[in-house]
Amino acid sequence: MSKPSCSVPYIPPLLKDVAQVVRLAATLGKKTAAGGKVDICAAAVKNAAAEGVAMDPKKAAFTLGYLAGARYAMRTQAKPIVCVTGGSGYIAGHVCKILVESGNFSQVRATTRRKSPEKTGFLEEMGVHVFAGCDLMVEGSFLKAFAGCTFVIHCASPFQFRTPGGDAQKGFVDPALKGTLNVLNCAKNCYGSVKRVVLTSSCAAISWGDASKHPDGGKGHVWTEDDWQEDCTLTSSPYRLSKRLAEQAAWKFVGAADVDFDLAVICPAFVLGPVLSPRLDAASVKHMKTLLDGSAQKTMTVTFGTVDVRDVAQAHVNAIGVDLGTRGLKNKLGQARFILSGCVGPLDLTAPLRADAVFSKYPLPAVNVEGAEGTKYSHARAEKFLGIRFRDLKTQMIDGARSLVEYGIVKAAK
Repeated sequence: MSKPSCSVPYIPPLLKDVAQVVRLAATLGKKTAAGGKVDICAAAVKNAAAEGVAMDPKKAAFTLGYLAGARYAMRTQAKPIVCVTGGSGYIAGHVCKILVESGNFSQVRATTRRKSPEKTGFLEEMGVHVFAGCDLMVEGSFLKAFAGCTFVIHCASPFQFRTPGGDAQKGFVDPALKGTLNVLNCAKNCYGSVKRVVLTSSCAAISWGDASKHPDGGKGHVWTEDDWQEDCTLTSSPYRLSKRLAEQAAWKFVGAADVDFDLAVICPAFVLGPVLSPRLDAASVKHMKTLLDGSAQKTMTVTFGTVDVRDVAQAHVNAIGVDLGTRGLKNKLGQARFILSGCVGPLDLTAPLRADAVFSKYPLPAVNVEGAEGTKYSHARAEKFLGIRFRDLKTQMIDGARSLVEYGIVKAAK
């Protein structure tokens, strides 16, 4: 599918045919203009019944809500609506920020399971419309949030160093796999409104857990978007398994003939950089905190790549508008995947902190980098087609550390 056009909002065939939609829209428009209050759900059911069409009231509620979203887009000069899942998350929050600041969207939406000032207040302060009750494990729970959207950016998926609840299937695989399919199904059921989904995957779906077993070069292999991780299981690197299964399922889903949108996938390495709120549930944020607060006497050498959260967010936003038909953009399987890894290991994440006049005073842990071998990724596609200019490790760590102090996650050194 070529670059989507957003100049005219899509009006879905919510009743029997387009003529019904036009008549209903005209009727509602006149009544609304006259100051009347209209029960659009009842109006839809009644209008359909008059023409011999039985309509489920729940379907009517959604489709008419969708029509309202389309009319909203018209009133705001036909700028598209975009929705970001898991909007309060580390990456997703930055995605929302860039979307709002761009001014290119009539409405920026974000989904969450529960809305609260502590969790989603920073999004609402940006001007993001937050939709609560959206759960990866509840089928159809994203329909309301996606109604009228041209773009969906799916960021919501668990990432932790330890298996949530000790159950790899329920903690990692189900939310990633079933959650992704739930989101895609909701996008599909928006009557052709959604034209592109941008999915957050991971370099974990690309590089093997044991790179030495890879047939093309072993540990010296340079990983690209042509690669797929194949060696992880529920008992060995279940997080990596979950990312591969979810992304592969997404590609299979959009390959179906009845799916009207296309897909772009962002595969970040280990994400670092500044936070936008005091929340401490992201694994990346927790790790940066342990490097600064004295809770870790020693820390691991990072043998995988790292990337700044702002670069990851910008890649998601840029993937909305890129022409996926551009020659060379897709991998050998015809998939639009983009590796986001600004630095490659082995890396001492504390090195930039030790060299900084302020953060060198913090109780930084010891790191041994001797003998460590790093994973090598190519980010050429992200640079060429998404226009990403990657921030270095120093910027990632210093800006991240400053933000942790600013939001009170780490106490300032005396």
